[in-house]
Amino acid sequence: MCARIVDKEAKRREILLAAMHVVARHGIGNVKVTNIATAAGIGKGTLYEYFPSKEAIYGAIIREYLDRAEVVAARKMALANSPREKLAALLSAWLETTAEESGDFLRLFIDVWSEAIRLTSPAVAKVFDMKSYFHEYRAFVASILQEAIDGGELRPIDTMVAASGLLAIFDGIMLQWLLDRDRVDVPKTIDTTLDIIWNGISKK
Repeated sequence: MCARIVDKEAKRREILLAAMHVVARHGIGNVKVTNIATAAGIGKGTLYEYFPSKEAIYGAIIREYLDRAEVVAARKMALANSPREKLAALLSAWLETTAEESGDFLRLFIDVWSEAIRLTSPAVAKVFDMKSYFHEYRAFVASILQEAIDGGELRPIDTMVAASGLLAIFDGIMLQWLLDRDRVDVPKTIDTTLDIIWNGISKK
């Protein structure tokens, strides 16, 4: 009798989906490895063959999301013809990727984000290094703004400060959308907000 061949990637995905479902129901603070293993239909030992901890599972889920968002952003930005279009492309890529996700993922994402802010769980904070995450994207947005300044589109400003403000605004828009999807038109809101900001710092 031949041994059953296990599709490692499919099993890994099953574990990630099970983790999202369990966290969505109970919250990160109440979830144990056994809960995830049970939801995935496997034993703890098998789960540990794929991930060393539940925090590693959370990190893998978020990393997959970020990787997909970066691929979409790169594709959209390659078609952009100006710094403003690049910024709009970057923001729309995050929107498109987020919109594809399930409610379970979004609840897990917010839970991990909250834990990282509170720093009550170093293990959770480690899988989502918010400082590095925001530093990376502040620097990237700042480089787009600097390109616009160098091209004469915007007046000289502190690009890192401006990038921090932009990210804060658009994080807020996404949070409103997550809480009230029927009333928040994200594409229109982003376009209008970006228009207001761009006109405010344009070179007169």
